Amino acid sequence: MLVTATDAGTEKLSEALATLAKRAAYLFDDRWNDKEVDQFAVMLRRVIAGTGDTLA
Repeated sequence: MLVTATDAGTEKLSEALATLAKRAAYLFDDRWNDKEVDQFAVMLRRVIAGTGDTLA
C-alpha cells in the first residue's frame, strides 16, 4: 500500500508532531534525565518491534 499525504495532511501531521513533542517534554524532561529517557526509548522500541500496524 502506498499513501501520499496532501499539503493539508502534511500540515496537520506537523502540528500533531509539535503537540506530541510538547507533551513528551512535559512528561519526561522535568522528571527523567537524558540517560533514563534513552533507556525508556530502547525498552519502548523492544515492546513495539514487530507489531506492524497492530499497535494502536
